[in-house]
Amino acid sequence: MDSRVPLVALGHLPIHFDSLIESLRPHFTLSVVRWRPAPRSILRSLFVVAWLLLRALKAVKEHDARIVLAQYAFPDGFVSTLAATLLRRHCIIQVVGSDIRQLPRGLKLSLIKWAVRRASAIICVSRDLEHRSRRLGAKRTRVIPTPIDVSFFADRNEVVKHHRLVTVANLVPLKGIDILLRALHIGPQMELVVIGDGPEREKLEKLSKELRLEEHVRFTGFISQEKVAKYLCSSSMFVLPSLSEGLPRSVLEAMACGMFVIATKVGGIPDAVKDEENGLLVQPNDVTALSEAIRIALKNPLKLETVGKRNRVLVQRYDIEVVGLRISDFIRQTVALKRQ
Repeated sequence: MDSRVPLVALGHLPIHFDSLIESLRPHFTLSVVRWRPAPRSILRSLFVVAWLLLRALKAVKEHDARIVLAQYAFPDGFVSTLAATLLRRHCIIQVVGSDIRQLPRGLKLSLIKWAVRRASAIICVSRDLEHRSRRLGAKRTRVIPTPIDVSFFADRNEVVKHHRLVTVANLVPLKGIDILLRALHIGPQMELVVIGDGPEREKLEKLSKELRLEEHVRFTGFISQEKVAKYLCSSSMFVLPSLSEGLPRSVLEAMACGMFVIATKVGGIPDAVKDEENGLLVQPNDVTALSEAIRIALKNPLKLETVGKRNRVLVQRYDIEVVGLRISDFIRQTVALKRQ
């Protein structure tokens, strides 16, 4: 796509949206519409939809954009599809996980289905999300993973790896951190660094004390990306026991840091992590299986090192430049098809 072609991008999840924007900059003239979610209520939701629609319409007209790209199905995807329909433009929606995996009921579900069906195309960060999007009525889809800046982590890789576990997650029930704590209680009891914050933090810290893991588990809260990279690059194992996922950036970042990955077989995780090849996969909500996977990984330090090096190579396909080109090509093909 010629860089002179203007594109309006609309989104609200910085962890996904920022890297998506950076991957598109070499290929488009961008106008970015960002917003922050507020406490939910019916009236507030209606206001947000109307407000975003006005912003999207204004951005498209001001920049004479031919394409609107939305990150997240609702309200971003619905608003962008509506704006594109009203102005006879092309709309692409990127779906990343909870927007499709945790579908609401009622009017909101109807609006999501309408957007997915009417959009010019849907970019899905995993095969699981592509299947779900097609079940909602999406006609043109492509699996293109979340982009990450591999060089950011490669520049920080350290020679010495400490045998400790690291997890990076919002502390909510779906991330399964309580399952991880219970797995450590069974054994092996080793150092665990929990990076992230959320409504479950107090409950998880209390559980850690109840399981007598205080000496082994450290909760850092939210920390800078530089500090996250330092923990990942100096640790041997990354663990993510989620009950539901799209394709988590944290797994890709761990791979970029040369870590052995232990995770659950949910969502798009199996797209990036192949069991026994570049990590270990277990069923979600299985404390015993997770404990055993950690034990198996610890028994073979050489394999930890070998898999870590392999992951640094495998993660190159998720690099921001590679993925940006794939997204650009897909949009170009979609627009060309729509013209026919």
